[in-house]
Amino acid sequence: MEQIIQITTLIALVTFIILAVFSISALVSAKKTMATTEEKIKRMESEFCKISSRVGATIDDVIELKPKIEKALDDISELKEKSVETLVNTDTLSVELTSLAKNVNGRVDEVAKTVEPFKGMIDNFYYKVSPPVNQTASLVSAVYKFMSAFASKLGGK
Repeated sequence: MEQIIQITTLIALVTFIILAVFSISALVSAKKTMATTEEKIKRMESEFCKISSRVGATIDDVIELKPKIEKALDDISELKEKSVETLVNTDTLSVELTSLAKNVNGRVDEVAKTVEPFKGMIDNFYYKVSPPVNQTASLVSAVYKFMSAFASKLGGK
């Protein structure tokens, strides 16, 4: 029976050694995995720090940009209000100009009606005065030519 205990002890010892080797192997593998994981976590931490600083800078830029955007929006709103006001004024001016054009056209028609009789009178006056004036001008021209010819004959002999 002693031999059975020795064989069982030997089997238990060999099993314990094999389990110890597997345990050591598993612990070494776990240690490598933990080291790799730790390295990856440190890289991720570094990347998160970089991202955090970039996000902080971006937030600062956004905070700095916010009043400028608000001012631009206020300016756009003011410009919109002025544009609407200008359009209303343009519509009013258009109506007034249309009314003024109609008024001017009416006045022009009145002036034309007033001047038309005078035009007829001037035409009649011209047709009555023109022939005698033309005849007088022809007569004066003929007399001048005669006098010039006569003076040249007297002066030339």
